[in-house]
Amino acid sequence: MDQGTKLLVIFFAGAAGVFLGLAGLIFRLPLPKGNRWKLIPTAGLLLEAAALLAALDRPYLLWVPIALASLFFLSWAFDSFFLGQVWSKFLSLACNPGTQWGILLVGSLALSAWWFVQFESGKPPPEWEGTVRLDSIHLDDLREIPSSPLSTDKGKTVPIFSAPSSKTPGETAEELFIAKQGLTNQVIRTAPPDLHCNCHGWTFTNGLYWVRGQHVNLILEDNGYRQVDVPQVGDLAIYQDFHGQILHSGIVRVADGKQNLILVESKWGSLGRFLHAPDKSAYRGKCLFYHTDRKGGHLLHGIQGDFPAQKQSARIHTPSLALAG
Repeated sequence: MDQGTKLLVIFFAGAAGVFLGLAGLIFRLPLPKGNRWKLIPTAGLLLEAAALLAALDRPYLLWVPIALASLFFLSWAFDSFFLGQVWSKFLSLACNPGTQWGILLVGSLALSAWWFVQFESGKPPPEWEGTVRLDSIHLDDLREIPSSPLSTDKGKTVPIFSAPSSKTPGETAEELFIAKQGLTNQVIRTAPPDLHCNCHGWTFTNGLYWVRGQHVNLILEDNGYRQVDVPQVGDLAIYQDFHGQILHSGIVRVADGKQNLILVESKWGSLGRFLHAPDKSAYRGKCLFYHTDRKGGHLLHGIQGDFPAQKQSARIHTPSLALAG
């Protein structure tokens, strides 16, 4: 789901809750008799929250319990599940129509405002810290190479960069990073750390340069990529963050055609290259797959040579740092 669609979901879901809440308070809309019906507005707010979380690709463990809670409020077993005077007093207050409509109104306003703030601030919620810090290289450290010789199939220039060689991470630092991410014995390293390229640079320039994520959409559009649900060997793996911005890229090396077994090879910032499952990466975004029928694979125009880096990368190296399980 693209960012525009997500914003529409947020707007309409929030607007629906606000409209119903205002209507209930202004016109004093009655609720059907019986405790299981008097909690409809609260259940509606919970369902609204669950729908927004699901539409925005949030984890199942976050929105499924909320959806189940809404069903719980609608359950006839509600009365017999909790007994006692304390619960009776709570029900007396909670089942008041004014309280219910007020909860829906205030909750919808707060929920919608919070999601809009997340988009406007450019900072995703805590669970969506899309890219973890892979190394000491920051985008400001990169040096743009003037008069880039690389271009898309439609002739548009793709900016390329180089990184300062003084910040190459060592294998020990790489090992500690992978352990911190909980990926030890989850990935296979196919090449050691280096600063010649980042993930996009390895994918699109044969490991010669750095390419920023903001320019990857241009490559996808101009070079005839189309999104596919079931990838083939050689297809592109693209990771997107909460906003739909591109975080990471790699190449599918193993695919059984049924999504049961998929392995992606990708370079992690200035660290090495790794063979990993789509969900076993240092990048926490959503993994999408793209296919293109163009000749020359994924490389941009202007790359010279026999492309040894990507051809040899299909073979698993045996580095001193063992991470494979």
